[in-house]
Amino acid sequence: MKILVVDDDAALTKLISNRLKQEHYVVETAQNAEYAMDLLEAAPYSLVVLDVVLPDVSGLEVCQTLRRQ
Repeated sequence: MKILVVDDDAALTKLISNRLKQEHYVVETAQNAEYAMDLLEAAPYSLVVLDVVLPDVSGLEVCQTLRRQ
């Protein structure tokens, strides 16, 4: 299972991704919505862990965009 973790808090992102990796998930991270959308367009993910408060675009807007696609 491939998981994308999107959060601008580097420490929290590292904590979440390390824990998921311990459970043998493939994890990629993004610290802003723009990079997350680039990753999501390039490859499929089974799960996206998405922070609502991002520095460039709201996580809710990212979610709405993904649902429309």
